[in-house]
Amino acid sequence: MRWVMLGGFLIVLAFSFQGSRGIWEPDEGYYAEPAKSMISTGDWIVPQNNLRPFIEKPPIVFWGIVAGIEFLGCNEWGVRFANAVWFILTALTVAGLAKSFWDDKTAILSAVVYSTSLFPYAASNIVTPDTPLAFWGTATLACFWKSLLASDRKRSAIWTILMGAALGFGVLSKGPAMLVISLPIPIYLLFTRKIREFCLTPDFFISILLFLGIGSSWYIAIASNIPGAFSYMWDNQISGRFLSEKYSRNPGPLAPFYVYLPTILLGTLPWSAVWYPQASGMWREHGGLRGILNRQMREPNL
Repeated sequence: MRWVMLGGFLIVLAFSFQGSRGIWEPDEGYYAEPAKSMISTGDWIVPQNNLRPFIEKPPIVFWGIVAGIEFLGCNEWGVRFANAVWFILTALTVAGLAKSFWDDKTAILSAVVYSTSLFPYAASNIVTPDTPLAFWGTATLACFWKSLLASDRKRSAIWTILMGAALGFGVLSKGPAMLVISLPIPIYLLFTRKIREFCLTPDFFISILLFLGIGSSWYIAIASNIPGAFSYMWDNQISGRFLSEKYSRNPGPLAPFYVYLPTILLGTLPWSAVWYPQASGMWREHGGLRGILNRQMREPNL
């Protein structure tokens, strides 16, 4: 009954205001128009904007918009439908992952905390690739952790293979950003000295093949059909964003501290306000920063 109530709560929360306002500019229009071009041209590989190829982002956000328009019509509900679905799926995945650590009550609370936090909820109401990326990133970490907890080799192999598929779909959601989200996996394996045990298996090899096949499929198709597309995407999604200040995307080793740390602290309001008073107690309990990091590194960073 609790899980049914959680599902109903998430559906109401996700869909309540999706049709109550027009398309927001520039972000939502930035993705809605290329998605509409897929419908008009019948080309689901190369989105267009003003009759020109639009390859700034991978296709999953466009495919989701197309599916919503086909289901609910060319309106605000249709454009935002998939975004709400990604949000619900992410919250349920958070609950499933939390259940593997604790119990049903804590799992449901975890989903409620995630879905009512400021930034996740706000993002669920604005169409961007971040919402599907959040789902596939969470799914990747969940599959990895489930593979470690599996009661037998067969189940572990299934979860490992699913991890590769989720990682590939994450790349189709927002490109190399997905690899950053998955960094806790190799860090955990290195810290626990399980990297050889985990990686030197047939199922991990299949997982990597799935990741490469799914993740690279759209990029290969675009590079094969549009001259200069590979160089453009390399600059637009990798070198220009991660290695230089060309696109003003905060490159450098200090960026996580002045960009992502405030985002996490503010984006998890109101729940982070409950956590702040407990921070000093955690510091004392675990013996400072080293103890806290030691605990966190022995579990996937959720």
